[in-house]
Amino acid sequence: MLRTIVRRARVHQPMIKFPERHNGSSSSEPHTPHPHPAAPKEVAKSFDHFQEVFKSGPHFDPSKVEQSSPSQGKSGGGGDGGKTKGGLMASDNPEAVDDVTQLPARFWKTPALEWEEKEMEAVMSGGATLVQK
Repeated sequence: MLRTIVRRARVHQPMIKFPERHNGSSSSEPHTPHPHPAAPKEVAKSFDHFQEVFKSGPHFDPSKVEQSSPSQGKSGGGGDGGKTKGGLMASDNPEAVDDVTQLPARFWKTPALEWEEKEMEAVMSGGATLVQK
C-alpha cells in the first residue's frame, strides 16, 4: 500500500521533450516564401514570377479546357453525346470498358460475381422464399 501512495504522490513527468512554444512575440522574422534549396535552378529563377501569378487569383480558364478536349465536335446530336465527367467518351479510351464482361474472364468469372440459381430466386422474390439450413 505504501508503494501506491508514493507513486500517486510523485508528479508524472513525460519522457518526451517538446520544444518551447512561441508566445506570439514578433522577435523572430516572419516567414517569406522561397524556393526549396534542392529545387532546380530554373524554378529558383522564376519563383518570383510564380508568386505573382499565385497571388493574382484563380487561374482556371474554361475556354482553354474546352479547346483541348479531343472529343469536341464528335457528338452529332444534342445533349452530352455520352460523354463522361472528363469530357471523353468511353469508346475514345481503349482501356475503358462499358461492361465487366468485356474484360478478360479472369476478372469477371469469380465466385463473388457468379450467381447461383438459389441466389437469383432469392433476389427475384425479395428474399422471402430463401430458406437456409
